[in-house]
Amino acid sequence: MPVFPFFSKKARMKASITTIATMTTTTTNDNKETEAVAGNIIQEEQQQQQQRQQSEQDEEHHQEKWRSSNSCTTRLMKELVHIPFAVLESDGVNALDIHRTFAPEPYYIVTLLKGLALVITLDVFLRDVLLYQNQRKSLYMAYLAHWALCLSLIYLLLSLTNSLLSMYDRFPGQPLNGDPIRSRIINSTWALFPTVLVLQIYATTLHWFFRNNNNDNNIDETVFISYVDCMKYGGLIVVLFLEGFVINHIPIRFRQMNYPIAALMLYILWTLIHAFHTDIGNPETDDNNDNNTINTTSTTTNNGNDDDAIYSYWNWKRRPLLLGFACAGILLFLTPIVFFILVCFSLPFRRCYKVPSQHQLERECGLTPP
Repeated sequence: MPVFPFFSKKARMKASITTIATMTTTTTNDNKETEAVAGNIIQEEQQQQQQRQQSEQDEEHHQEKWRSSNSCTTRLMKELVHIPFAVLESDGVNALDIHRTFAPEPYYIVTLLKGLALVITLDVFLRDVLLYQNQRKSLYMAYLAHWALCLSLIYLLLSLTNSLLSMYDRFPGQPLNGDPIRSRIINSTWALFPTVLVLQIYATTLHWFFRNNNNDNNIDETVFISYVDCMKYGGLIVVLFLEGFVINHIPIRFRQMNYPIAALMLYILWTLIHAFHTDIGNPETDDNNDNNTINTTSTTTNNGNDDDAIYSYWNWKRRPLLLGFACAGILLFLTPIVFFILVCFSLPFRRCYKVPSQHQLERECGLTPP
């Protein structure tokens, strides 16, 4: 009787001690696991904090870069050497929104306005061709204003096509991270716009200046100016400015100046060929021609000017040296000035979005945690 209770008490004490030791060990292990989890959480929070700080530093650097590049002098200097068809702006922060630039919304209204601009230009072209006084219609394309008019039609047609493609979800997608545009129709539209602007400006300026100051032709200043002349020499410039800068928002890069210069060089080459290597003449100013004959010799009007020249003031046979210097001045000095003014004029009309920093791109792609 006394032995059994004694051993039973020792057993119970031993079991209690074992239980307490087990509970202590379990508690210790739980505490270690809790400390490990807490340490991991603290480490993750620290990493996220460092990433947020890095992101804020990148964003601040991005903003500082934009502010430093947005100064007038710096921006203009960068525009002078910027890639002609780059989506990324010269500040390195903003990129062109292709849809808002070449095919903005609302699509139906914009398409209607572009169609109206094309119809107006086509109406001027058809009226001018039908009312052309000269019987030899082939000479219609001998004039700079008619080159500008035809190129304007091509540009407006391409611009309208861009909006139609957007309406039917066929418009090229936005290049990622400011990559170059791969679409030929967009690049063609982009190149033609400054080209037709420069040609229209030159044709209009030369027409009205020499119309009022040309003593070779006895122009009656009281003669009513026709609608076609008003549109060809001034009105279409307004149409192009509204269509290109207000309806569209096409930027003009300074290095795109190569295209209007190439067009002007082609026209100068054509005037040289016409003057020295053809007997086409100019029936509009040739006094010895009638409507049914073609002049094959160079004749001279009473005031001593070669009336075979396309323009009386553009006479290579009588003033070759003067015209050579004039062409050099137009190509090397006047055109860059005009184009620089157009570049500055296009700056406020650009529609851009901010290019994300490298850290933001990695976070959006899932390479780093948010």
